[in-house]
Amino acid sequence: MTLDDFKQMKSKAKLTYNTDDSFRVAIIEEIEHPEISNYVYYFDTDDDKPLYEIIVIYKTEAQRDEVAEKLFGEPNFEGGEWRFKRPKSFNVMAWKYKTKLIIVALLPKTEWAEDPSGTW
Repeated sequence: MTLDDFKQMKSKAKLTYNTDDSFRVAIIEEIEHPEISNYVYYFDTDDDKPLYEIIVIYKTEAQRDEVAEKLFGEPNFEGGEWRFKRPKSFNVMAWKYKTKLIIVALLPKTEWAEDPSGTW
């Protein structure tokens, strides 16, 4: 999804834009939800500005863990991470940090274009 597509899709959402980084645009979406505080979206600043990272910030780690297990099952990589190899598309990584569930697409020319551990 491009930044322009996202803006159209979320035209009525409460969004805060942060363009302080030269390599990405960060957008925070405030929501009313019993378990989730907000979403953070990272878009690259080059080309068509693709969405490459989503961070879901939960109110508690227990809520985060419950959703992560439902979505991904048991971690399949060291450090409690998930790695999903997609041969016809981009690979995906996910991990937990504090109350956050972080999901990253390894898209070419973005912050996570290369596998940081070099295992893929």
